[in-house]
Order: sequence, then structure tokens, then C-alpha cells
Amino acid sequence: MVARINRPDNKIGFVLQLGYFRATARFFLVEQFKKRDINFVQRMLQCSDVNLINYTGTIVTRYRHRILSHLDWREADDSKEQLENQAQHQILRIFLTSFI
Repeated sequence: MVARINRPDNKIGFVLQLGYFRATARFFLVEQFKKRDINFVQRMLQCSDVNLINYTGTIVTRYRHRILSHLDWREADDSKEQLENQAQHQILRIFLTSFI
């Protein structure tokens, strides 16, 4: 997924969004990204001179949708059945990926 992103700042932003979402199940604003995390991802992707000021608006929204799709994350409605099905789906996904 990251390989298809051209701009270094977008790559860094995407990887940070993905990592934070995997860790907390929520998205953060760019201003909330930790400098040490930015530096780590920058070194990992071998990107220099990254400025996340341009990582805003539709880019952020588009990548959030891609992350949700990639992780097979669905928004649940308020019904108990829907919430139970979502929980079972996530448990199964975690269980199956632990063997890969």
C-alpha cells in the first residue's frame, strides 16, 4: 500500500495513521503525531525533509478510508446484534492472523 504513495510526507502520514489506528482503534490529528514517531517512520522509509503541513484535508480522509478498508473495519450501528457480529468478526480476524 505504501509503495503506491508518491509523496514522502503522504507516506509518513499514512504509516503513522495506520500504526496509531492499529494501536488504539482511533485516528489522530496530524498535530498529535509524536515527533519521535515521525522520525522513526522517516528513517524506516528512508525519507528526508518531510513536512506534514501538506498532509491535510482530502488526503487524510482518503487514507483513513483505505486504512479502514485494509483492516476490514466496519462502522457499527447501535443494534446489539450488529455490535456482537462486529466483535466476533474482529476476534476471528485476530485469531486467524496470529497463525500467519
